[in-house]
Amino acid sequence: MRRDIARQMHDGPAQSLTNIALQAEIVQRLLDRDPQMARAEVEALRRMVQRALDATKSFIFDVRPMVLDDLGLLPTLRRAATDRGKRAGVPIEFESRGADRRLPPDLESGFFRIIDDALVGFLSLHPSQLDLHLEWSERDVRATVRSGGADERASLTRANAEAGGPEPVAEPDMPPALAQMIHEQRADDLQARTDAHALPPERWQEIQARAETIGVSVELVDAGQTMEATAHTS
Repeated sequence: MRRDIARQMHDGPAQSLTNIALQAEIVQRLLDRDPQMARAEVEALRRMVQRALDATKSFIFDVRPMVLDDLGLLPTLRRAATDRGKRAGVPIEFESRGADRRLPPDLESGFFRIIDDALVGFLSLHPSQLDLHLEWSERDVRATVRSGGADERASLTRANAEAGGPEPVAEPDMPPALAQMIHEQRADDLQARTDAHALPPERWQEIQARAETIGVSVELVDAGQTMEATAHTS
């Protein structure tokens, strides 16, 4: 995590501040020589500062959202879904059922990060949409992150189920080698289709490791298109 934060800080806020410093030098040199051009460069500098400020706020939220400490899981996830969906250009449908409540700090932070990691992982695939649902009960809270529409998930799940069954019988006049080649091509196409919609393996491994440390149950279903996470609260 420290390595990731350092890399993101170097590529984000640190790089932005470097560009701002260079732009400020340009403005300083132009002030006496060409005031009119300097005014234009000042406006460019103002825009750079605003972009850097927005990027820094996003960076802070990604590392540790302050709203999580102040307001809890539900408002933080709602904001995360809105902000991440807007940045990725992917609509995220958010829904929460049941009476929400505050969780123990470590559990609340870890559970949020698991769900947020799933959002980031699925968004990297540029799906048509995402669904984020929370279900609160007296004993636990269950989060479900679904990628794509219901028809897309059903189609891919059905295709994987069919692929796991017996091999289709070749036509009587079809050479065995050709039948095998067609079968392998269909399997490759299905695997590529699955990989294009399923949560990336490296992201899933990170989620599993985090979930194990805080006692959260996680599961991938629908051929990897849906992640379910359950935190026991009592």
